[in-house]
Amino acid sequence: MRITKDDIVISMDIGSEVYFINGVEKTLDVPPYVKDGRTMVPLRMIAEALGAKVEFDAEMELVFIDMP
Repeated sequence: MRITKDDIVISMDIGSEVYFINGVEKTLDVPPYVKDGRTMVPLRMIAEALGAKVEFDAEMELVFIDMP
């Protein structure tokens, strides 16, 4: 799978813990997978690609995304 947005290119294989952002290899804790016809990817992967900061508040069960 290849995703392109402006100058960001993400390449990954479903089920693989390795993916690439602009040709730089990265490793995931959880690989992407397909569920009910939708591709599910970890939020951390998207955040890294966009340069965003992600925080999780376990008590409130909220995710905060700070975009650059």
